[in-house]
Amino acid sequence: GSAVVHCPWANLRLGSGVAPVSRYRRRGIDVLLGSDGAACNNRLDLSSDLRLAMGLASLSPSSPGRIPSSYWLEAVTSLASARLGWPDTGALRPGMRADMVLVEMSEREWEEIGSCEDPVRFVLELPWGERGRLTMSKGQILHLDGEFPTLPDIRGKVEEARATLLRKAARLNVAAGCPDQRYTRK
Repeated sequence: GSAVVHCPWANLRLGSGVAPVSRYRRRGIDVLLGSDGAACNNRLDLSSDLRLAMGLASLSPSSPGRIPSSYWLEAVTSLASARLGWPDTGALRPGMRADMVLVEMSEREWEEIGSCEDPVRFVLELPWGERGRLTMSKGQILHLDGEFPTLPDIRGKVEEARATLLRKAARLNVAAGCPDQRYTRK
């Protein structure tokens, strides 16, 4: 009943090796994807981790291409939400939370996707970071074409903005009954 969370960039950065994803899948173990923490992964970009995981899984001589792209898509959507116990997310259909990211493809990519062998893998292998046009969580738009409508407008120097955010984080922790010294300015 367990699942493995595979963080490929962190594994490589730490010298931990390559996860035997094909072997886990043959044994019926669900493999999800993660970005790990910022100390092990500067980008925290799940699409980058996904591309790397798909490529590394093909290194095994006995299993190149054994893990279908549909599985990789499920590993970052419906399977992940099910394993996390989130029954109202992981798919786009009525009654779900509407958590999604819209990624823009170029005209050439639209032409290529029509003739490629595996359109799902084609989309999963695109670098999403620069193409994200919309990010939505629980139906609320968090990012739209470079703007972040839910963030407060903070003008001034980066250091001032950082200090403001640290003060707000400290107040939230205290209000939640979890005072944490990491969020207080020394």
